[in-house]
Amino acid sequence: MLQFYSANCKEVNTKRAAERVIELAVPERARKSCRLALVNTAMGHRPELLADVLKAALPGVTVFIATGAGVTGRQGMGDSMHDLSAMFISGPADECVYGYETGFSFDNSYDKAAAMAKAIKEKQPEISVLYLLTPGIGTNNQRILQGVVSVFGEDVTVFGGTASDNGKLLNTYQYCVDETYDRAVFAVGFADKTLLHATRGTHGFTAYGEPLTVTKAEGNLVYEINGGPAWSTFLSQLPMDPSTDINAQLAFGAMGELLSDEDAADYGNTHLMRLILNHEGEVIHYPTDIKAGTKLWFTQRDEALIFSEQEKALKILKGQIGTGVPVAVFQTDCIARGRIMPTRLAREDLLELIQSAFLQPDGSVPPWLGNYGLGEFGRLGGKNAFHTYTTSLLILYRK
Repeated sequence: MLQFYSANCKEVNTKRAAERVIELAVPERARKSCRLALVNTAMGHRPELLADVLKAALPGVTVFIATGAGVTGRQGMGDSMHDLSAMFISGPADECVYGYETGFSFDNSYDKAAAMAKAIKEKQPEISVLYLLTPGIGTNNQRILQGVVSVFGEDVTVFGGTASDNGKLLNTYQYCVDETYDRAVFAVGFADKTLLHATRGTHGFTAYGEPLTVTKAEGNLVYEINGGPAWSTFLSQLPMDPSTDINAQLAFGAMGELLSDEDAADYGNTHLMRLILNHEGEVIHYPTDIKAGTKLWFTQRDEALIFSEQEKALKILKGQIGTGVPVAVFQTDCIARGRIMPTRLAREDLLELIQSAFLQPDGSVPPWLGNYGLGEFGRLGGKNAFHTYTTSLLILYRK
């Protein structure tokens, strides 16, 4: 039976940060049995140094680390350059199996993901849920997900998300077992038969105006929008001065794809969000495959909707869990979620709302691992899907 331990901290010194999360999370009796450490860190810590300290303190532990724009954990949230969150897992080796692949690109995302998934399934065919972490930049997350699902099928719930950086949209990093990469994908499968799970994602953006129409595309490359060059046409339609910093533009340039009525009812929103991160000249690198004729709506952030839809999602999740006891929660989040304050975007209220729904019998927050990334994996319409701008939750619980 798997056991989960977690903590997060704000230590500036990297060595001390790694030592601190172990002190807070893992009791002495469990330190020799920890098999896996999953770590989310802001850009101020060196992943390889974190891993060295964790391995020295926890003999036999395997370490995976992803960078992000902030973290969530049992001790709350943090988005400073030195925030760190870690989940430690102990238990039988055949109940927690992992794999990774490096060198991902837009073109090879499906094949490499399928190869990784196949290797994991060969180790353990009884996996029920799979945690998936991707780079977020320079890869096709939809194809990665499709590659994984081609091996495991839709009955296995895929959750997790992408790495990110500190809002620069330049590069992300993933430490896998013994080395740091910038185009690696890792996955961890759980096969503990005592574990049940519930998952749900929700966002809080509303579509408006007339849609843009993709008029020429191949794979995830968009060449034309509304019959004109894709990138300049996209920028010309943004509801702000084109001279504005591009990161600020993209915060307003989240596009929505219209969902079917059935999926919209399940999701609590009529559109699925897509964040445009990359372009090369006039060619847009869309985050997923896209076909000519697809209509894309500009969207706007709706703070009231963020909170009201999150409350609905939590009510549904609590109904699914019933009298079950949460033993671990995995959260992937968009950094745009929260409450706009005069000088910053405050995320504490949203996290407190979420965590209060899944307290353990003694009133404490269960082991918790969260990251602010560039995309999220979660169920939609009974299938695995890739999202952006959502809070995606996976609750592992026992009766």
